[in-house]
Amino acid sequence: MTTNQISGGIAVNTIPERCEFAYEFRNLPGMDPAGIQAQVETYVQQELLPRMRQEFAEARIEFDSLAGAPAFDSAETEAINQLVQALTGDREKRKVAYATEAGLFQQAGIPTVVCGPGAIADAHKANEYVEIAQLQRCEDFLRKLAQSLCQ
Repeated sequence: MTTNQISGGIAVNTIPERCEFAYEFRNLPGMDPAGIQAQVETYVQQELLPRMRQEFAEARIEFDSLAGAPAFDSAETEAINQLVQALTGDREKRKVAYATEAGLFQQAGIPTVVCGPGAIADAHKANEYVEIAQLQRCEDFLRKLAQSLCQ
C-alpha cells in the first residue's frame, strides 16, 4: 500500500479546510481486495476519526474508489507461458507486484502473459525510459509471435 499524492491547504501558516490523499494497494492472488479496503476503513473509523474529533468535532473522512483490478496469477504450465518461453528462450520464473489489466483478461478466460520492454527499476519515476535495444528485442519477439500464430 502506498500514498503517492497529497494535497491541501493554502499556506504554510494556515490550518487547511481539507486535505486529500490518494493511496493504492496491490493485492496478491488469493487476497480479497474488498477485505483489505474494509480493514483500512475500520482503522479509520475506530482509530483515526475519534482522535481527529477530539480536536475538531466536525472532522470527517470520506472514501472514493477510483479503480481496481484483480490480481493476476499465471501458471507456468499454461500454453501462453510455454509459447513465450519458447520464443524468447527465457525460462526464468518471475512474480512481481505490478498493476496491470491482466487479471481482468484472466477472469474472462483469455490466456494472458505480461511481458514487454523496459526495466521496472527505470519505471514510474522522473525521467523514466526504455532503451532502444529493449524496444528492438520487443519488436523481434512480436514478429516471432506473429509468425508462430500464422503457422
